[in-house]
Amino acid sequence: MRFLFESWRKFITDPKLLVEGRIADAKKKYPRLANVAMGATSGGNWLKALVHFDPSGNQKYLMWAAKMLHESGEDAERASPSYRGHVPEYFDGLVAAFNPVMKSMEIFHKLQGTKFLKKRDINEFKNLSDGYDELKRANDKYEESLRLKQRQEKMGQQAREESKVIADTDQYKIIRPLSTGASCYYGRGTKWCISATQSQNYFDSYTEQGQKFFFVFLNNLKNDNLHKKIALVFDQAGDYSEAFDAKNNDLDHGEVEFGLRQNLINQKKYPNAWNYWRDFILEPMPDMEKRPVDPDFIKAVQELGIEFDPNYEQEVRQDERGNPYVTDSMYEYTQRAMHEIKIKASGLFNTMINEISFSIEDEEEELIDVGEFGIEEHRRFKKWRTLIK
Repeated sequence: MRFLFESWRKFITDPKLLVEGRIADAKKKYPRLANVAMGATSGGNWLKALVHFDPSGNQKYLMWAAKMLHESGEDAERASPSYRGHVPEYFDGLVAAFNPVMKSMEIFHKLQGTKFLKKRDINEFKNLSDGYDELKRANDKYEESLRLKQRQEKMGQQAREESKVIADTDQYKIIRPLSTGASCYYGRGTKWCISATQSQNYFDSYTEQGQKFFFVFLNNLKNDNLHKKIALVFDQAGDYSEAFDAKNNDLDHGEVEFGLRQNLINQKKYPNAWNYWRDFILEPMPDMEKRPVDPDFIKAVQELGIEFDPNYEQEVRQDERGNPYVTDSMYEYTQRAMHEIKIKASGLFNTMINEISFSIEDEEEELIDVGEFGIEEHRRFKKWRTLIK
């Protein structure tokens, strides 16, 4: 018994034995494929051809391919008025089905396990006609996705060449598009008129009026958050003018900082932290002081370097008249942490505005430098200025 078990285990784990076994099984079940030559000068039979073209490397698709090919040959025989099981009709059926069978194996092997193909086993295709049609449709979608990816990569490369990175930090990235194409690429998924592709685009028009656009990408927000992408507008004088969320809603200073607070708490990594903040500040519950602090909020606060002791619960204090009272320190810690996050968000906003303002000033100085001194003098001046900064 043990000998049989060891022999079977060796058979199913030895690649060479596995392949030989699958070929032998196919030959046994469909002997006509091994006996009918592909042509007078080919020197091979149909089964050998299937073995040769199986893309799996271990003849995983051989039995299915042999079944499809054999059934096609038999169908051709039965369709013949003088059907007597003669080779010519069978041969014609094999010729007609061979390329679809080969292509089906190729497509299935390429797309197996991808989103383009629902079936996980080639044996789920019960007949060649329907199976080949389904596989071709799946392959068409796959090829279209490749073309789309290539177009996006080309657009991305062009957008990078026609834009300027103002800042790139752990919290955010600021990009200034310098062309309509770059504005459309980096403004994908928004309702900004300067990034419109299905309606009139106003990027060139507003740029000619002296407006400058800077796209802020908040790294720690979910993609469906309206503050994930924010467009900051600077006027002709180089001063901050206005801001818009992804749906083109006008944002005031406080609303931009509202998005920055979510980003600081890291909504993507700690989704419950922002829910806790919302319940605490925006929709306070009557018993909020007794509610346990959310673990996500504690982690987010600690990652920001804000002192937060999750084990410190209550202490006795005195009011203005000296009367003792018990306070929930966790509640006060939460209030203090939120206050510090607000301060950080405000500082972050000012930093972003300053970074953009400096980039505008540098650009204006660069134009003046080049015009006054020429290219070489401008380069030396830029190098000198960098050294003394």
